[in-house]
Amino acid sequence: MKLFKRTALGTLALLLALSTTGCDKADDKSTATEASKTSENILADMMVDTLALSLKGIQNSATDLTDEQKACIDKIDVSSQKAIVKEEMEKAFDKKELKELNDFYSKPEIQAVVAYGQEQMMTNMGMQIEEKTEKPTEETIMLVADFAQSEVGQKFDQFSISGGGDELGEKMATFFTTELEKCGLSDKE
Repeated sequence: MKLFKRTALGTLALLLALSTTGCDKADDKSTATEASKTSENILADMMVDTLALSLKGIQNSATDLTDEQKACIDKIDVSSQKAIVKEEMEKAFDKKELKELNDFYSKPEIQAVVAYGQEQMMTNMGMQIEEKTEKPTEETIMLVADFAQSEVGQKFDQFSISGGGDELGEKMATFFTTELEKCGLSDKE
């Protein structure tokens, strides 16, 4: 349980950190990224994408997984977590702040930063990248930096530092643990 909890909390913290610098490119099966273009809560979509990536990272980095376990991990549906993330974000931010966050993260140039950040995450997990994303321009980096200094940007930064709050972290840890246990993986620590 400790390992899975750390994985879930680590994933959550990484997503939230990357949300201010980027992530968006899970795999061909991910529909959350496409949905994010019209979603009312783009950050929840990005988190679902990152959860899917984390599972791919587990598959990629764990050398002792059987083919059955890898197939089982492939079938884990993280889309159910979007509602949980959305609920926690709605507790942390008012409607105006959520709109401001969603408007910012919906911009094409910010989506490009998100894609680049997620690609970096994939590379760090030892995953192969078929199409490289262009590194963000200085102008785009400044746009992100300026937003991070805004009132809602700073509030989002605090939300990120806390891992989305204890309740969200626990829910993600429980999800990871339950799903991975179904695949015959358990935490022996």
